[in-house]
Amino acid sequence: MREIVSNVSLFLIMLLVFGCSDKTSRTQQVEVPVEVEVAVETNSLNFSDSERDNGTLAVNVTAPDFLAVDEDLASEVGDNNDLAGAQPISADVIVAGFADQESDVSDWYLIVGSAGKSLRLDIDTASERDDLDLYLYREDPDGTVELIDGSFSVSNVESLIFPEDGSFFVEVNVFSGAASYLLSVADADAIETKNSARSSRLSGLSSSCDSNDNCSSARAGQWIMTTSRAFSSDMASASTSEIAVAQGNLVESMGMTLDGGAGSSLLKTGMQDYSAQGWLKLASSVGVRAVPWSDVDSSSIRFSDRDENGDGIPDQQELLLTALIGKKIDANDSISSLKSVGINFTRKINLLPNDNPDLVAEQFASHYSLIRLEEAWDSGINNARGREEVLVAVLDTGIAPLTGPDAHPDWADVDTDASDSVGKLRYGFDFVSEADIDGDDVPGIDSDATDIGPAENTAFHGTHVAGTVAAPTDNGIGVAGVGRSVAIMPLRVLGDCGCGSTFDILQGNLYAAQLPNNSGIIPNERADIINMSLGGGGFSQVAQDVYEDVRAQGVIIIAAAGNESTDEPSYPASYEGIVSVSAVGHGEGGTPADVILTEYSNFGSTVDVAAPGGRTFADANGDGFADGVLSTVGLTLDASGYSQFNGTSMAAPHVAGVAALMESVHEGLTPDEFDEALNSRTIVIDVGDAGRDDLFGTGLIDSFNAVRIAEQLAGISPTPQPDPLPEPAEPVAILSASPTVLNFGSGLISLNLELRNSGDFGSTLTVEDFSTNSSALRVVEADVGQQGLGVYTVTLDRDHLTEGSNNFEISFDSNANNISVDARAVVREIGTGGDVGQLSVILLDATSLQQKNCALLTGVDGEYNLSFEDLESGDYFVLAGSDTNGDGLICGPFEACGAYESLGNIAQVDEQEISIAVNYSLFDQFPSGQFRGCN
Repeated sequence: MREIVSNVSLFLIMLLVFGCSDKTSRTQQVEVPVEVEVAVETNSLNFSDSERDNGTLAVNVTAPDFLAVDEDLASEVGDNNDLAGAQPISADVIVAGFADQESDVSDWYLIVGSAGKSLRLDIDTASERDDLDLYLYREDPDGTVELIDGSFSVSNVESLIFPEDGSFFVEVNVFSGAASYLLSVADADAIETKNSARSSRLSGLSSSCDSNDNCSSARAGQWIMTTSRAFSSDMASASTSEIAVAQGNLVESMGMTLDGGAGSSLLKTGMQDYSAQGWLKLASSVGVRAVPWSDVDSSSIRFSDRDENGDGIPDQQELLLTALIGKKIDANDSISSLKSVGINFTRKINLLPNDNPDLVAEQFASHYSLIRLEEAWDSGINNARGREEVLVAVLDTGIAPLTGPDAHPDWADVDTDASDSVGKLRYGFDFVSEADIDGDDVPGIDSDATDIGPAENTAFHGTHVAGTVAAPTDNGIGVAGVGRSVAIMPLRVLGDCGCGSTFDILQGNLYAAQLPNNSGIIPNERADIINMSLGGGGFSQVAQDVYEDVRAQGVIIIAAAGNESTDEPSYPASYEGIVSVSAVGHGEGGTPADVILTEYSNFGSTVDVAAPGGRTFADANGDGFADGVLSTVGLTLDASGYSQFNGTSMAAPHVAGVAALMESVHEGLTPDEFDEALNSRTIVIDVGDAGRDDLFGTGLIDSFNAVRIAEQLAGISPTPQPDPLPEPAEPVAILSASPTVLNFGSGLISLNLELRNSGDFGSTLTVEDFSTNSSALRVVEADVGQQGLGVYTVTLDRDHLTEGSNNFEISFDSNANNISVDARAVVREIGTGGDVGQLSVILLDATSLQQKNCALLTGVDGEYNLSFEDLESGDYFVLAGSDTNGDGLICGPFEACGAYESLGNIAQVDEQEISIAVNYSLFDQFPSGQFRGCN
């Protein structure tokens, strides 16, 4: 007899009742959509049939040959803790492992890798304190092993790229806590993290990274830190000197020196002793090993030999320790006086230089016409040509000389002192504190913001940017700036290499915002707008903290999106609260509506707006002029004092200049008002796809409508114009997915997919339905809001896939648009030679889900066999699973799991001989908990 229990799913039952002991099981009632009706039979396994052996159930569990297991799991005994014991694995397998700080700090593997493939470490990040890192080593011809790269972010995935074909050693190393993991080789597009923007690789910190890469070198032995609110509260009544003393004591207690920022909320710290012994002492004091390998391996492993500063310590080791020491201090909650700690990166200018001649007539034809600047200036709106009280801080390489034989004819004509409080140039300052990149006559920070070159390095980049913002206009000389009459605060934060440190850049921001900074000076005027045409890879929470403080002062912060032609985040443009600007150039039609994204410009979800960036190699509109951005430069670069550049560095100051015109019309323009004007698309020309898109953000900046909206914000009666005032556009929602392709490779069975609204701010987006074109894919909501946006878990049932490549499609329908996400999987000819370690095979009562029997098995050539004896006829489920982390529970994240008939179709046992296949998953097979194993 078969009884059907309507609308009850086995998965729902498992969410409510599981395990064999009320004292040890974790229970949580969860509402889930009912997916299937489950048949509950009476005596589905019936031994009364005379043809059956009474009371015996034979179970065969198989592990496919692409599964492997760490030799020294928490639940087993083995040893791959050092280089000599490295466990050989194939690049085709997925390895489940476990490592902990107390007893199993490192797991070593030997693998043959292929150039360009990614080594991927998925980590069970149940707690932020459970943190594993990944290292890659190569054996040299002399038999020594050299560290190639390391990945030490704080995320659920660490990944590295094999630089070449060959044999490599791989180390999974515990930074803190303990965690299960899966180690595999994947295609690059299969790498995903909870926060990939904050990933960190050793190779990305090196000063040798290619200049075209979106990377930023780290300054070895330097850190930047922000003090906490608790510290500020404790020091509320203290003087600046008293605060500096307290900060010095704090830093000294950590074994460091306070090298900058005393008295401000942003500190730069360094080593007390830069010798090998000094590095060892500091690392040891914060709980970081001097090397990521054990003492047993010290004679066999070495760092790369490069020692650029000649101090006898490999640069690679210095960079690694810099990253790990900062990471360790940042994770130390006991230091309540610190808010965040990070690396002091070196940022570079976002410029593509060229040698085109000075053609002043091209300025409007090449770029200003695209933002309708002439219409803005001629609008008749009061102060639409700029107001000298408006102050734009240009954080860059400084300003061209104003006196002497190299004095710039345009800038020197209106001002000869950039540091005073009057004139076109006001409150200038030099924040470059690093001796190796300063290059001027006065070591360290000073009040002279002059860019002294050399021209081949700095390209007088800051002078070019400042000229676009507000070059002297109406003086009968040279070119014009967007902001026309507004003033410039030239802040030198980039040295004679065209690069600068995160610390110096942040100090410049604090100064511009009238916040305490390492100059000890608070300027009499606060900058209304900050422009940063610089950037690189590498997120810093310290920097995010500072930018939030600066924005809170009412400063609009604008930055170049970057020139790497990628959607990878570039900083500072990608920080929250900063307006990120991509670069456009003329299209064939020659009108603003015809613009195209330049070949070099970055793009992506963090881009807010687009502006002309220059294409000096093109004349797309056919007007006879090259399409570059023309502005002021130093005479040692071009004797005329003017030149064309390309880059998002050139795009950002167009937006800064427009913001300055808005501030000129509407005194007190706030960052929120500027953001709202962008998001409502009232100050942009909507180019590209309707609404916001990842190429142009909200659209191409429009100076004409910007000054009109500013007039409206100021409550001024509108100046009559030929066209009606633009109304806020109806917000356009756009459904998008990340990643755009799910690559399950040859072994993965679960991946996460995030749906988001990449359209206009304030738009309404609701996911109405989703489906797949194959029953092999199962999509469930993992962390999804009421509108259906958020994280979905996609699980692949490999049991019924065909050998070779398998391609699928997941469709999502919304009220705005419909999208499809491709999913890919590869199936090889599968043997049964896998090894998932010990397995618990449990027999469950189908009604109560209580454990009736359990067997702990060790496989032989991928097979696990047992017989449950002396069973009564009844209703049973059979599960098999591993206990990777040794918590006594099976079928959790990163553990092997299988069920009869399969995990995608769990059924009651109705025959005396059954087979089960197990596999690994990144997620709980049973969302609210697991079953207890045999141990």
